[in-house]
Amino acid sequence: MAAPMEAWDRQFHPGAAPFGNFINYYSFNPPEKRIRFLPEDLLNIISYSGRKKNATVLDIGCNSGDLTVALYMHLKKQHLDKKEQGSSKMCLASADENDQDISSNPAAIEPDNTVAIKVLGCDIDDTLITRANESNLHPESISFHRMDFMCDASRSSNLTEFLSRHSETSGRFDLVCCFSLTMWIHLQHGDAGLHKFLKEASLLSRFLLVEPQPWKCYKSAVRRVRKVGIENSWHFKELNIRDKVEEDIINYLTSTCQMELVRTLGETHWERKLFLFRNATGVSDTQS
Repeated sequence: MAAPMEAWDRQFHPGAAPFGNFINYYSFNPPEKRIRFLPEDLLNIISYSGRKKNATVLDIGCNSGDLTVALYMHLKKQHLDKKEQGSSKMCLASADENDQDISSNPAAIEPDNTVAIKVLGCDIDDTLITRANESNLHPESISFHRMDFMCDASRSSNLTEFLSRHSETSGRFDLVCCFSLTMWIHLQHGDAGLHKFLKEASLLSRFLLVEPQPWKCYKSAVRRVRKVGIENSWHFKELNIRDKVEEDIINYLTSTCQMELVRTLGETHWERKLFLFRNATGVSDTQS
């Protein structure tokens, strides 16, 4: 019986997540560790101060969806706060002017600042996506799909269908999030794969939020795998992008992908920085 138990232990060991698809990820890295760094006015930023009436968000590598939901709630909170503030101001103005019966005309106090938030979370792991859908309390606003982002056909079919259901997209999401994902793409697909990922994510986004893992995280991941004795197809030994991986990601996004670094949002307790980029192409058409 020892051998089957050892195999079972290896299956659920942290080293047994070659794509970063940990089954208990948010138990050791809860959503609030990232959410606390997001701008309070993030919805305002990606919707251009409410000029866009639909805000679409893509969370790549969403795992079981906890962070995806927390991101949605962060955006929704700002939207609700904005509506409440707008309603209060209009109520006061109407009361001061005393030129209409507010109670008989509710529309008079309702500001035109409605932004519909639509979020898509995707992950390569079927089990995690099933868990995300089962626990989803906001199916009208959040969707979860199984998708291999690095597969052109899978990416195109899933994202094109989602974007086609929402206006004002122009084939792009208003915000694309890549939380602690770049290392796994890099290990699985090599230097060229990392650059392809960054390019495709940029093409799909108006704003891009990236939390890259520094090189020390790569070495820790390799040690975990060796300790458990699990085989994988990682390209670790072949990687040329190493010690300055974060710097390379920023340089590639800004020089090749035509992205602008808006700001560094902060650094998590795992010493991972969150960077917010803006697409330098096709942005002004939404602001006009």
